[in-house]
Amino acid sequence: MNDKGFRFCQKWLNYASITTIGVGVLVAFAGNSIVFELHNEYAKEVFLSASEFDPDVLNLKNWLFGIVGGAIVIRFHILMVMISENAK
Repeated sequence: MNDKGFRFCQKWLNYASITTIGVGVLVAFAGNSIVFELHNEYAKEVFLSASEFDPDVLNLKNWLFGIVGGAIVIRFHILMVMISENAK
């Protein structure tokens, strides 16, 4: 691959990873916001037969979203940006 093609792929990977980091932050800190309203409605239908979330279930969901958003998605894509930026 020539240098121009490599730089294009590198920047594309960086932009995609930075966008995914933003989504991970939203998942971790705004899991109950309007952004995830549709997801939360489907989760209620599938797991709770369309009843409302119990406060304990909501706390568990928020904790799990924090793990998925913060610990997994954000850190993985920070690593991807670091690898991509240091590739030669």
